[in-house]
Amino acid sequence: MHGGRGPHDEARRELDAMAAKVSALEAAASDEWQRGVARVLGALVSGQAHSLDEFGHHRKAMDLLLMEIFKARNGGGKEKGGGPRPQGSGAPAGEPAH
Repeated sequence: MHGGRGPHDEARRELDAMAAKVSALEAAASDEWQRGVARVLGALVSGQAHSLDEFGHHRKAMDLLLMEIFKARNGGGKEKGGGPRPQGSGAPAGEPAH
């Protein structure tokens, strides 16, 4: 990682640079075929950038989901053992299971 930035940021910068080059190719194209090729390349770069952004959203969602799972598993921040007893522990309510 460079300067505190992650791989996502680096990939995004590379895609932005590619998009700029593709735009320049389209502007400099001398015929319709070259412009068409540049448009296809532009669509591919744009799709890749969109996929990268969606991956980042999914990664954040997974992180939040894991945090909620760990909170629920650990009693939601309560002291251990402070939550309700599971059904079928064999001990009467209020008495510890042996």
